[in-house]
Amino acid sequence: MKFSPEHVIDVFFNHRFNFSDEIELQNAISAVLTQSGIAFEREHRLSMRDKPDFILDTDCGKIAMEVKIDGGKNPLLRQVNRYLSHDEIAGIIVVGTPYYIDLMPKTLNNKPIWSHRFLRSLLG
Repeated sequence: MKFSPEHVIDVFFNHRFNFSDEIELQNAISAVLTQSGIAFEREHRLSMRDKPDFILDTDCGKIAMEVKIDGGKNPLLRQVNRYLSHDEIAGIIVVGTPYYIDLMPKTLNNKPIWSHRFLRSLLG
């Protein structure tokens, strides 16, 4: 059964993630996706340079998911733009803790972007 990107984000609303670094958060996300029955692949290589944290098989095609807990908005936008330039990627979900997660554009490269900021996360 395939799920919508919106459903994936809804799943995250019901979880509190405890982590101290991005790898721990990725592992926690992996566990939540598995428990929710959402099919995914970790660190699927799109090219030598591009390797999203997750690829989800959704009802609208293959969706990349990128996880961020630090770094700047502009480098993330460049990264998202590169991922969306691949024909096999229909859109991207960006999740994490920085304030700019809520400020992501809704589309880039004529493909949708969904975002979810983890507000209740415990760092450290």
